[in-house]
Amino acid sequence: IRVFAMRQGGFQGEIELKLDGLPPGVEWPPVSMGGGRDSIVTLTADPGAEQWDGLISVQGTSGGLTRTAKIGMLLHRAKDFSKETYSTALARSLSLSIPGTGNPLSIGIPGEQRFEITIGDTLEIPVKLLRHQPGEEVIIRSKGLPHKHPELKIPANSGNGSIVIASGKPDEFPREPGTRTFRLMAEAVFQHQPGPAALLHARSGQARLKTEERRLLEEVQASTLLAGSDEAALRAVEAARRLPVLQSAIRATAERIKVISERSRVSSRKIQIFSIPLSITVRPRATEAP
Repeated sequence: IRVFAMRQGGFQGEIELKLDGLPPGVEWPPVSMGGGRDSIVTLTADPGAEQWDGLISVQGTSGGLTRTAKIGMLLHRAKDFSKETYSTALARSLSLSIPGTGNPLSIGIPGEQRFEITIGDTLEIPVKLLRHQPGEEVIIRSKGLPHKHPELKIPANSGNGSIVIASGKPDEFPREPGTRTFRLMAEAVFQHQPGPAALLHARSGQARLKTEERRLLEEVQASTLLAGSDEAALRAVEAARRLPVLQSAIRATAERIKVISERSRVSSRKIQIFSIPLSITVRPRATEAP
């Protein structure tokens, strides 16, 4: 989950990110945003986690001040975003599903997850591919390291291999010492059964919109009961201005709920599979004695 911090007044302090509402069996490493603008929170579901659908929230805390992240979402999709209009909104929660259909495979790293390489040498990282359903050849690549590295191709009837990381040449791993974090990635296709999380999220948004609609209607009605009140008249004018937009969003949400409800069939999905975060330290080559 990519999280952005809109910093104000030159604030560059640490922001601790926290997730609320996660179900049992889902873990995430603590994330602290330094002076940067964005960071990524990675969720990991235990293989034994039960099917679950619901809403979660992301919170950032710094110096005793806590803010709940607002989630960008579409109320009405468009087949062609360059030609059609569509409705957007900010929500305070994010839909999450643990579907009954698990991922077709996962990438395991046996043993140590911290590696070292001396400048000019080659490192082989063992990879264990766990297939949760029959599949074809899998291609594994490094994600997060500069330059291109050889791909690892694991045949359909195999589950083991090693990905090679080389250092020293201009088009290979950096020749400068330091530590980097990266992951291994593969793509896979599986048959996905959509969960109801998107529907729950859309209905929650619809409920909030209808609550706001009732409030605006009450303000318009109050202006007729409080004749001569300038404050009530101003609120009524503002409410009347916002009502058409709000009611349009309610209609769009109702249409979205209808579309989501109809998308219950199993479909073929291509997804990216990642390993856990790995680290590699590049060390300088020792100077040979004269």
